[in-house]
Amino acid sequence: MNNSFYIGVIGSKTQLQGIAVASNNIANINSYGFKADRPEFKTIFETELSNNYFDMTSNDLNAGAVMQTTSTDLRSGSYVNTDKDFDLAIAGDGWFGISNGEKVYFTRAGTFMKDMDSYLVDSEGNYVMGTSGDNINGKLVTPIEAIEMKNVSEQTKIKLPPDLVLPPKPTLNVILKGNLDPTIHKKFDPDTGEEIEIPNEEHFSTVIIGPEGEKQHLKMTFIKEVPQKPTGVVWNVKVEIIDGNEVKASEEGKLVFNETGALIKSEISDISNGFQRLHIDVGSIFDGSALGKGYDGLVSFAGINKEKSITRDGYVKGYLQNYEINEKGEIIAVFDNAQSVPIARVAIYHFRNDEGLEKVTPTVFQATINSGEPIFLKNENGEFVEESKILSRTLETSNVSLSEALTHLIVMQKAFDASAKSITTSDQMIQKAINMKK
Repeated sequence: MNNSFYIGVIGSKTQLQGIAVASNNIANINSYGFKADRPEFKTIFETELSNNYFDMTSNDLNAGAVMQTTSTDLRSGSYVNTDKDFDLAIAGDGWFGISNGEKVYFTRAGTFMKDMDSYLVDSEGNYVMGTSGDNINGKLVTPIEAIEMKNVSEQTKIKLPPDLVLPPKPTLNVILKGNLDPTIHKKFDPDTGEEIEIPNEEHFSTVIIGPEGEKQHLKMTFIKEVPQKPTGVVWNVKVEIIDGNEVKASEEGKLVFNETGALIKSEISDISNGFQRLHIDVGSIFDGSALGKGYDGLVSFAGINKEKSITRDGYVKGYLQNYEINEKGEIIAVFDNAQSVPIARVAIYHFRNDEGLEKVTPTVFQATINSGEPIFLKNENGEFVEESKILSRTLETSNVSLSEALTHLIVMQKAFDASAKSITTSDQMIQKAINMKK
């Protein structure tokens, strides 16, 4: 009778712990990044009723079960879109790193924002960890192509200044494409009484950026040499950089095309754009052994329709408009001159054993001996690789299944009721035994 009493007490305590776990899962069903807990039980060693190990009629007395541990279900939750720029979610394995200034913790809850000092933080004020591009000096930003991840120990908090400025970049390259139509045009010459060929004229123009970031105009005039040769055509070129009504620089040159319209010679020199030279790309020179060469820029062939286009590099000074985050986790500063520059990259941490992480709060974990130290994924050459993607303006929901959690809660509650009933029954049996003795 005493055994049944104690088994009932142990069972009640155990089921209460299971109820607490299930209740906590249900309570956090709307917590972003929450991972459900699973109670795991173990049986207490059985007690033999007989000391005769060879007695086939002997049996064992079960001593009940207790909570062994609580494991965490690390499966991903669902993903929901938001309208906040710094809401992030990881599509795949990995963890965000957050720091209170002393220690780095790990989470899947990406409800991030900027604090009053322009640092990227979570809802509790912990700093989000990542790699800085080191390309900000005061308010000025230096353009870079991408952010190379540093080692785990070199990750720092991420600062997003609110008033960045991108210095202007002068135009150094202009690319021309299109057809310089060599169709012969004639007019009547009263002096000779005959029709004579008149030179064709084509124009290209675009706005370029000067050495101080000012806007200037690049004007190019192409005039065909006449009379046109039986095979091929020659165009004389005049290039001018104009600021207002003032011609700042001027160059002249010549283009020669063969009978199929391909460029076979270019004599256009670079033109001065302040203290630098501006290069004008009119395409490659014809090479019969290389497909496409001579036809990828300017051509000169009668009867074809090749739309003229002109592109150039360079941009005016830009002022920060907003920040965007791409799939690599790069935080990109977007400027009002249509340029963008990465300035930092959010780190994705991995562990050799995610199951070994210890839950500190419902959505925050810390590394343990069982999980191992955090690592970044690298290939055989030691280069940083990351298969998981970061989704911006997205949050990962809890992975708790309400139906499953309620089922567990009901099972635990029924088990608790059964254990409580066994205590009551054992108590009644003890009372009867006492009364019988009296």
